Amino acid sequence: MGVFMVISGLRILLANNSLKSKKPNFNSESYKKIVKYLVKNNVTIYRANPLLFKGKLNPKEYDGVILSGGPDKFWNEKFKFNAKVMKTFRKKPLLGICLGHQFLVQACGGFLYDEGAKLKGFYTVFPTKESKLIAGLEKIRVFKNHRYSAGYIPDELIQTAYSNNCGYEAVRHADRPHFGVQFHPECGGDGHIVLDNFLKICEKNRSLFI
Repeated sequence: MGVFMVISGLRILLANNSLKSKKPNFNSESYKKIVKYLVKNNVTIYRANPLLFKGKLNPKEYDGVILSGGPDKFWNEKFKFNAKVMKTFRKKPLLGICLGHQFLVQACGGFLYDEGAKLKGFYTVFPTKESKLIAGLEKIRVFKNHRYSAGYIPDELIQTAYSNNCGYEAVRHADRPHFGVQFHPECGGDGHIVLDNFLKICEKNRSLFI
């Protein structure tokens, strides 16, 4: 089974939450891996810098959105942009990764807690029956790199995966095609399953509006 699947013509807005400064040319290794995955799948990428973006967002120009992971530096600025994207792209598939996942939880009224130490490495994650990105699997092995986790989610979010050290490894919105994963699916293991299924959702959603 190959890591990449090809879906031609998808247009993805990619928010770069990995920024540690306001210099526009900084990209973390995990962000580069997201880009590599999308390029391999023939996806047209529209990159957005949460700290410098001043344009207008038109949902009709994109088939989906990915909110990347990153450090908590410039938290407020990043959150403001990510929350705006979530509101603007209510009907479009959206995937929040790590920090992007945490922003989704917060934007919906949930809160985070400090694990006390960074969790970094490969961990086993268990999908629930509510999962759409990891449907049909009992468990997956994925890479994690975070200190903060969701401690509470509101009714509009549904738990879709958990682990031994995080109750909300993945969530989805009850009414919107919005998803969040605390781990990094772009960093190996079984993570590509999540990205593959997200692109399939983008493709299916796009066909509804053609």
